[in-house]
Amino acid sequence: MTVPKSSPRADPAAEPLADASVLHEKVRAVRGVRRASTKTLQARVVARMLNAAAAEGLNREALIEAAGLQGVDLSDGDARVSTSTQVALWQLLAKGISDPGFGVRMGASIRIREAGLLGYVMQYSTTLETALKRLVRYGRVLNDSVESTLERPDAHQVAISQTHPELGIGLPLAIDYRLAALLSACRQITDVEIEPIEVAFAYEMRASTIEHARFFRCPLRFGRHTSRLVFAERDMHLPVRRGDERLAEYLSDYAEHVLHSLVSGHSVSERVRSAIWNTLSDGRPTVPRIASELEIPSRTLQRRLAEEGTSIQREVEEIRKGMAMALLRDRTISIDEVAFLLGYPEPSTLFRSFKRWTGMTPQQFRSTRT
Repeated sequence: MTVPKSSPRADPAAEPLADASVLHEKVRAVRGVRRASTKTLQARVVARMLNAAAAEGLNREALIEAAGLQGVDLSDGDARVSTSTQVALWQLLAKGISDPGFGVRMGASIRIREAGLLGYVMQYSTTLETALKRLVRYGRVLNDSVESTLERPDAHQVAISQTHPELGIGLPLAIDYRLAALLSACRQITDVEIEPIEVAFAYEMRASTIEHARFFRCPLRFGRHTSRLVFAERDMHLPVRRGDERLAEYLSDYAEHVLHSLVSGHSVSERVRSAIWNTLSDGRPTVPRIASELEIPSRTLQRRLAEEGTSIQREVEEIRKGMAMALLRDRTISIDEVAFLLGYPEPSTLFRSFKRWTGMTPQQFRSTRT
């Protein structure tokens, strides 16, 4: 995969800032990725995406590097990785794969056990309705940036809706994949070829929907506010083929424990990184500011970080380094804008920092990623 080359500039520091409204949109987009990055998903999800992309002819190692997944043990399906890496991966797949049916096929081919604990909880529920209720409750074990809701539009219909983090050009792929995976899971656990009443997509219709029509076998509604599958009420009573409520309850207890660990977090440094992500472009994240965000006295915060072998300065440095490399891969964002988004007072400060991190200037780094 290549990135289109931009026009060369003699002085990268002289790159003009974009129009204020455009820049504000970029700030919101980056903040959306930051918010997603404070959440996590199981490594099994991105590993499957990479395998599917490789089967389509994309370079797996190049995708791993571009998405920031270097050093992640993808063989451990239960390991947690930042949702921002999946956001980047969806966008990379959208750029590299033009087939509009790819997302549907990838979701349709999923096996329920590939969802790990969530898959087992659903597989041992007694009816489709209890399985879907557990999906709503424990879906965040698999990916805590995707929220599902179950509702009844009327007495004859049951809808399960999904909301997603900001995904940019990767949104249609992600929606297709998740809706197809959900229907595939329902068909597998009931051993019934369920046909929904309709399926809604939160993006505008694209050139071809042949794969969508073939798999979903129901009316397709595009350009909707929310992505959702609508089932007939009678389908909720379908028995799950391997249902075992005692085992499902046991697995649900464990899923509750995992959920609690996701909500409470594991360390002060993790909470600090989350606060830094959310405040970086508004100015330098100082100790007093982060301490105020976390409602911890400054001295207590510094002491706890020291006990974990880190500091505010080190965490800010690491986040800026990673974010700079990610932003510089996007040639629609000027180097001046990158400096602004990372909270630097002027571009020259970014140049000095980036040279210290990588031995290259930001422009040299961009040229090596073409």
